[in-house]
Amino acid sequence: LAFLPEGQVVKERFELLKKYIVYLSKNEPRIMDSLSFDLNWITYSGFAPVFSHCCFCGIKSSDYWALVPSEGAVSCKACSVSRGIKADIVEQDRILVKELLAGKTVKSQPKNIDILERAINDYLVYILGRPLKGRRVFGSIGSL
Repeated sequence: LAFLPEGQVVKERFELLKKYIVYLSKNEPRIMDSLSFDLNWITYSGFAPVFSHCCFCGIKSSDYWALVPSEGAVSCKACSVSRGIKADIVEQDRILVKELLAGKTVKSQPKNIDILERAINDYLVYILGRPLKGRRVFGSIGSL
């Protein structure tokens, strides 16, 4: 994890918020939109999780992965199992998140959106002590 100096304005976060509000004013929010926003927000805040390789052994390909909040990264199935961690994020979804974190626009939906959403939420709670407030606010915009 990389931390930003305190008191620094991160212009990218304001641009992200502006773009997201405009997007939500014209589109029905999807879970993937919210996950993308959350990942971008924490990236611009200096807390981006590492999805490129296993935080324990460095392997870059595995059938299943686990997001380990205390490590700020994913672990492969073998390392997860040996540590008693449930590895339930499929490879396709890990790659999708890796691309989002790299700033790419992703059109496809995760294979297991619920599992991915729970993993990202758990990470946010670990890092921030609570979920992002925007998740609740923006998630309710579509129901207005």
